[in-house]
Amino acid sequence: MNLSEKFPWLTWKNVHLVAVACIAVGAVILTVGTAIVGLTVAGLENPSWQAVADLLRFPGIPGDTCGIPAAPTPPEPPTIS
Repeated sequence: MNLSEKFPWLTWKNVHLVAVACIAVGAVILTVGTAIVGLTVAGLENPSWQAVADLLRFPGIPGDTCGIPAAPTPPEPPTIS
């Protein structure tokens, strides 16, 4: 008996779709797992919840200076009196 006769749903297209789905799910699990481990390690190094919350902020959000101080204003030129 041929395998395709026993399992008509088992085609190359279905096998490839399942493989792609498994790769996608694995990538998501790896990304989320790495983020969780990274945040946990960062939290262990600095146990303050504020520090962990700072790690969750993304740079480039409008109004966020990313910790870069503002440039100082240039001094006024001397006046001759």
